[in-house]
Amino acid sequence: MKKNPAPLHVRARKLQFLRHNVGHTRWRDIYRAVLAFSWPRFGLLVLGSYLGINLTFASAYLLGRACIAEMPAGSFSSAFFYSVQTLSTVGFGHLYPATLYGDIITTLEIVMGMFFTAWSPV
Repeated sequence: MKKNPAPLHVRARKLQFLRHNVGHTRWRDIYRAVLAFSWPRFGLLVLGSYLGINLTFASAYLLGRACIAEMPAGSFSSAFFYSVQTLSTVGFGHLYPATLYGDIITTLEIVMGMFFTAWSPV
C-alpha cells in the first residue's frame, strides 16, 4: 500500500488551507515557476526556446533537400530565416514549400508557431 505524503499547508492572506495527498510538485506548476523568473532569465528562456525551435525546423528543411522552392541547396541561413518567417507567420512569399515533405514540415511549424504565441505570457 502506498503511503500518503505529508499534508501541504498553503496560506492565502489570513486563511490557511491544508492540502492532502499532494505528491511531488516539482514539474506540476511550471507556469508559476516561470512567473517567478527575473526578467533577464525570462528573456533568455523565451529567446532560447525561439532559437531552439527555429534551429530544429531549419535542420528539418535541410534534411528534405529541395523541399523549399527558391532556397539555395544546402543553405542553412536560408532555411533558418525561412523558419523564422514561418514560425512568426510573416511569410514574405519568396520561399514556399515545393514537396509534400516541405508542406508537412511547414504545417507543423505553423501549428507550433500558433502554440508558441498562445503560450508566451509576454
